[in-house]
Amino acid sequence: MKIQKNGQAIIVDCPAKINLFLESHGTRPDGYHELETVMQAITLYDRLVLEPADGIELSCNDPSLPAGAGNLAHKAATLMLKEIGGRGVRIHLEKNIPAQSGMGGGSSDAAGVIAGMNALCGMGLDVDRMAKMGAAIGSDVPFFLYGGTALCRGRGELVERINVYFTISYVVCCPNVGLSTAEVYKKLDKIGLTTAQHGATFLVESLKTHNFAGLNHSVFNRLGQVAAALSVEVSTVMATMREASGLNATVTGSGSAVFVAVDSFSRAGEIAAELGKRNLGRVFVAQSERPS
Repeated sequence: MKIQKNGQAIIVDCPAKINLFLESHGTRPDGYHELETVMQAITLYDRLVLEPADGIELSCNDPSLPAGAGNLAHKAATLMLKEIGGRGVRIHLEKNIPAQSGMGGGSSDAAGVIAGMNALCGMGLDVDRMAKMGAAIGSDVPFFLYGGTALCRGRGELVERINVYFTISYVVCCPNVGLSTAEVYKKLDKIGLTTAQHGATFLVESLKTHNFAGLNHSVFNRLGQVAAALSVEVSTVMATMREASGLNATVTGSGSAVFVAVDSFSRAGEIAAELGKRNLGRVFVAQSERPS
């Protein structure tokens, strides 16, 4: 996340995320899944512009998105006004992260509103306090407030930072369909685990030791097979990305976006160019983002 001041306005660039690893360890008493996931913020951004106002005003360059209380950014602004006071805020959201892609755009926007209003109002809240507030809005919101790379557990709201000192490039292909997170998890519950449960230990060690081969080998998402079963477009993108790159392609989050991790930016560009010829959907090249 990147925050800058421009006159009275606060500008926040809110990153997308990739799930390098995601395993479900069963259903919790509250109905959520007990997750173990490694999330990575990447250099694909929504942009928020926040200004002082009376009440809450939210506009967006994408008219298909809700601008009222159903939008996570609006929910975050409501929560912040309740917690820290103030007259209100005017928010303009420039949407670049595809919706229903598993890249966390809504959660990142909510985190951006929390951090942006903290800066706008000069409250001086630390990241731990903001993350605790964000968890009330969505499971992924705390991760975006910490940023960088993290091992997340619980519903995803328990965040343990991972120090990674090298840059990873990513090619992401988002087919022209979205997937409902609820439907993907419902399908997972129906079919159950089809292979033995995985753990994130080897992937985390690969990140810490700059072992790209180990990283590529251990990229895993329990929801990948489910997403592919629910969407022929996702299945096609996954198979095509594996064939075009020779790398381990899977969905991020619950899909529909599919990614590969690549050890050089130039190679990522080559893979993206090849995918672009096949008209499978929107293709992005991004890199891992470190906390500011």
